[in-house]
Amino acid sequence: MRVVPFLVSTIVTAGLVFALNKRWGAIPAMGNFLSPQHGFWQNAEATDHDFNADLQFPGITGKAEVYFDDRLVPHVFAENDHDVYFIQGYLHAKFRLWQMEFQTFAAAGMVSQVIGEGDEGQYLKYDRSMRRLGMVHAAELALDQMNQLPAVKAQVDAYTEGANAWIDNLKEAELPLEYKLLGYKPQHWTNLKTALLVKYLAYDLSGADDDAEYTNARNVLSVDDFEKLFPVIQDSLKPIVPNTPENPYPTVAALNLALPVAADSTYFIFRKDTIERMLIHYENLLRAVPEAGDIPVGKLPMLTGTELALIEQFSRSEVEYPNNKAMIDLFEEARAVELNERLASRTRGIISADRLLRAATYDGHRSLGWADAGELNVGARADFVAVQMDSIRTAGGGATVENAVFAAAAPDVTDVVIDGSAVVVDRKHLAVPNVETELASAIAELMDTP
Repeated sequence: MRVVPFLVSTIVTAGLVFALNKRWGAIPAMGNFLSPQHGFWQNAEATDHDFNADLQFPGITGKAEVYFDDRLVPHVFAENDHDVYFIQGYLHAKFRLWQMEFQTFAAAGMVSQVIGEGDEGQYLKYDRSMRRLGMVHAAELALDQMNQLPAVKAQVDAYTEGANAWIDNLKEAELPLEYKLLGYKPQHWTNLKTALLVKYLAYDLSGADDDAEYTNARNVLSVDDFEKLFPVIQDSLKPIVPNTPENPYPTVAALNLALPVAADSTYFIFRKDTIERMLIHYENLLRAVPEAGDIPVGKLPMLTGTELALIEQFSRSEVEYPNNKAMIDLFEEARAVELNERLASRTRGIISADRLLRAATYDGHRSLGWADAGELNVGARADFVAVQMDSIRTAGGGATVENAVFAAAAPDVTDVVIDGSAVVVDRKHLAVPNVETELASAIAELMDTP
């Protein structure tokens, strides 16, 4: 009878050892993770932790000192450049090791090797996109240039040596929490990783373009509201250099944000108004839900995603916005939908020319509340334009939908019919003989209106 309890306890023990030392999906091996000697408990750090220490490394050639200020910002003092870069690499690894290494994985398209393919292969798709971007090749070229400059190569070598000095002496209990959660250990740092990190930081800081979104927001918000949301200088941001009597913080902004004296652009003119008309358009847009296979509502022309978000946020509140003298070119608007999808998916031909044309005509009319317009049918409103298909933009493309959508522009419109009445014939406006003069007069009158 004693054999049975022994076998049961042995099996249970073996099962627990196996289960607690195995990673189950996203759950780390709980044996190591919960270990009092090596687990996440060791990552807790007292608020009054003392960083004072005397360290010696074979790579340090002179005397060096590091002071941490009240925000734990290190200030390095050394007798030579080599030691400065060695210490910089050591400190970066000490405080940012997982972030440093993971960013190089991101740059090299190796994230999925650490955290798996992800839901629907999202991490694998990210890796593929980064590899297509060619950041490893760019980093290799940058490293070749570094190696040709003795001073730069010495700095990079010292930085790598310092980072590895921390990694080589890193105990399992001192591993950053992320390594324990993901179940892997850091690799040796290399000069190529430094080049990859530099490339990724450049990509992360300047790889996005928010100009269009900011312009849309600026066109809806008042000057004061826009500057509160997107300040040129954040009032809570202070530089790393301490504020001392010898080097006090500046009290005057480095940028002159005042209106230019000679400003003659309507960009600088703001007047009181509401977004009532935009809200009405938005409501009509939501009612004009496309049929299956059509472009989603959020991608119909005339109203961008940023404007939709602003409308939902500010509802019917009164705001100020600038009166820009702008032209809306539905050819450009339609093309932008496809071009944006190309940027997002890195694939051409996501939305066909037929669908884009429908969005700019039939669906565009429906979004404005006119369900009986936008197509050439018996009984429909006669709203249409004639497009020159042999202009400098469309020549050679033939009279095709693709040529009209992807090549034509507003100047190619020769005739305009609105509700059955000819308004423009052979580029001549019938109701307004001198468009330029009337436009100038209307703008001058508007600018004089308080």
